[in-house]
Amino acid sequence: MATFRPRPVSARFGQFEVDFTCNELRKEGIRVPVQEKPLHLLRLLLESEGQVVNREQLRDALWPADTFVDFEHGVNVAIRKLRQALGDSPDNPKFIETLPKLGYRFITPVEWVADAYGTDRLHIVIPMAPSAPVAQKTESGVSGLPSWKRKSTLVVAACIVVAVLLFPWLWSRVERIWRLNELAQLTVIPLTALPGNVWSPTFSPDGNQIAFAWDGGNPTGGPDIYVKVIGTDSPMRLTHNGGNFRPAWSPDCKNIAFCRWAGKSDSVSS
Repeated sequence: MATFRPRPVSARFGQFEVDFTCNELRKEGIRVPVQEKPLHLLRLLLESEGQVVNREQLRDALWPADTFVDFEHGVNVAIRKLRQALGDSPDNPKFIETLPKLGYRFITPVEWVADAYGTDRLHIVIPMAPSAPVAQKTESGVSGLPSWKRKSTLVVAACIVVAVLLFPWLWSRVERIWRLNELAQLTVIPLTALPGNVWSPTFSPDGNQIAFAWDGGNPTGGPDIYVKVIGTDSPMRLTHNGGNFRPAWSPDCKNIAFCRWAGKSDSVSS
């Protein structure tokens, strides 16, 4: 003999009760205004017993196959109006949880009432917590991450790899351009523009003077030692007897040593 089980006509969850015989949603006994589509959507979510209801199922349940309507927009509007009626939030849901790319599910325990008088109750407890949604794997095999985040991560990773591979090539060219630019900004200034022959120029340790041997423009005469301050035009003559060459500075820049040919005498200016 078959057992007769009456079809549930109302459901209770939290402070709410929905009566499907008269299509009414009540909160603590007070009627809550709600339209037909959101109420139909609520029943579909309740009857799923905590399972995910995808958007295609919602579309097929809310609109006949021959209906011409923007289903995506219609589903979004129905979900939003239902959440408004329940005082629910998509960011911190108490009743309706959104699973990106999958659909929606009801996350609160539901008590079904099998008749209008409440004499036959069917208790259904949905085994899940809204604060800890199960990570769902997408077609790409990456769990939990929205599509735009996955794409952004891949783009950033690709840019890093390209930068690492191209860095040596780019750096060598940047360094070359940098050096060429520095050379282009240098101004070449001759240290001396003296006639005749100049030998053995040497800078002072502080870089402010240069000592050298010069024949004074007379190739037949011997060279003497001269000192010139950098940036000036007239050198100062130190020796006057010829035959002097290879000047060398003392560390304190106060004295200059030099060589001379044998048999020559010299005198040094003070």
